[in-house]
Amino acid sequence: AHALGIYSLAIASGEDELRAVGGSVAARVRAFSPELAEEIEGIAEGAGVEPHRIYVLNARSELMAGAPDGCTAVFAPRPGLLGQNWDWLALLEPLVAVLRIERGDGMRLATLTEPGMVGKIDCSSAGLGVCLNFVYAPGPLDGVPVHVVLRDLLHKPDLAAARVRVETAGGGRAANVLVGSARDGGFDVTWLGRRRVLTPICDAPFSHTNHVGDDPSTGGPFWENSRARLARARALEGGVGSLED
Repeated sequence: AHALGIYSLAIASGEDELRAVGGSVAARVRAFSPELAEEIEGIAEGAGVEPHRIYVLNARSELMAGAPDGCTAVFAPRPGLLGQNWDWLALLEPLVAVLRIERGDGMRLATLTEPGMVGKIDCSSAGLGVCLNFVYAPGPLDGVPVHVVLRDLLHKPDLAAARVRVETAGGGRAANVLVGSARDGGFDVTWLGRRRVLTPICDAPFSHTNHVGDDPSTGGPFWENSRARLARARALEGGVGSLED
């Protein structure tokens, strides 16, 4: 209820518009992952709210594109370490939860997320992890919500299967997802609306913040901040050889 209240104010849409948007999001999620659509509707039932509200909550990143964000993600392939900070609305900090999930196939997942969202910053017993940075991109941002994609990637048994899944996710979002394996390297994928940029990661450490390459438009008003954080992360990433580092 707190999360819905915060985002209802932030998204600032009337009930009719929220219902229409939720219906559109629901159709996309069902087509991409019927399992996660069922989970979203189960969350709605458990919370005693209409399903369209939980679908909207899971699509808040697409609906609030351009909101300030300050996340920095780092992956060190050799020790198999992946992590990030989560810098978002202070109102949500007390609500953050870590969900521990055991699937019917025996795979175990852990995700740091917000109430009502099926995933965000995740890792699995298959040795995969995902991190998230927001970027700026031209619309329309009408794809499968990135939070649904993040959770779905963690259902995959290995890095190769996760990369194939990225191919089927389509576009329509403004986000960077860093995928790392404990054993096999990783890849970084950026969605800029309809455009996608994919970078394989082998041995060298990799960092990402809230812009792409040398394009200031992808960083919006936080371009200089994002560049400064990326420079700092790159200066430190080579020293990450252990969890303590």
